[in-house]
Amino acid sequence: MRVTFSWDDGHPHDLRLAEVMARHGVQATFYCPIVNREGLPVMSAAEMRALVSMPGIDIGAHTHSHLYATHAPLGQWLDDCRQGQQALQDALGQPVPSFCYPGGKHAAEHVAGIRSLGFLYARTTANFSYDVGTDPLRVPTTLQFYPHRRAVLLRNALRHGSRRTGRGPVVPLLQSATLPERLRHLAAHCTPETPGLLHIWGHSSEVVDLGMLALLDDFCRQLRDRLPADAFVTNPLSLRQPTSPVP
Repeated sequence: MRVTFSWDDGHPHDLRLAEVMARHGVQATFYCPIVNREGLPVMSAAEMRALVSMPGIDIGAHTHSHLYATHAPLGQWLDDCRQGQQALQDALGQPVPSFCYPGGKHAAEHVAGIRSLGFLYARTTANFSYDVGTDPLRVPTTLQFYPHRRAVLLRNALRHGSRRTGRGPVVPLLQSATLPERLRHLAAHCTPETPGLLHIWGHSSEVVDLGMLALLDDFCRQLRDRLPADAFVTNPLSLRQPTSPVP
C-alpha cells in the first residue's frame, strides 16, 4: 500500500499540517490559490516557499482565485487557472505540474483545458478509491479528513460509485459513525503487502479549527509504524509504479 495526502485552499494553517507530515515522514501535496474569492486567508509567497522547502512536501495549483469551474465560462475559468499556475511558478521558481479542481467541480471540457495548460496530474473530490483511477487528470481519493455524517459519505459513494476503483474497506467507512473510527479502519488496512493507494484529503483550516490536529498526528504515526518510508508519496508521484518493498 502507498499513501498520499493532499490539502486544499492554501490556508496559512497548511504550515502547521506540513510540520506534522514532516515529523512522521509522511508526504503531501498542498493545492494553493493565490487569492480566495470567498474571503479566506491564503499563504504569502514567502510562506509557500517555506512550505515547499519541507521534506516530502509539494505544491500544486488550485486556480488563481479559487474559482469553481461551474461558476464561470470555460475561457474565464481557464484564464484563472493559467494565472494561478504562473503565479505559483514565479513564487516558487519551479514548474507546477499538478492541479486540484476547486470543490471537485469539473466536466470533460475542463479536463481538456487543464491538459492544454500542461498539467500532468489533477485531483478530484471523489472518495472511496484505493488507486489513482484511469485518468491522471481525474484522480480520485479515498477519504476526506472531515467528520462527515454517514449520510454525506453515502451520497458521495452513490454519486461516484461508477468511477470507484481499487479494493479497500468501503463498507466499514460507510458504517463508521465517527472520523476516528474510519481512520482506524484505514490504518488497519495499510500493510506493505496490500496493493493500492490510500489518498486522504482535506483543508488545514478545518483540521485546526475543529481541533483535529492531534487526530491527524496520531493517524500519521499509525501509518508510519505500519509502512516503510518509500510507501509515502506526493500526489504526482502516486502515478508512478511502486517499487519494492511496496507492491
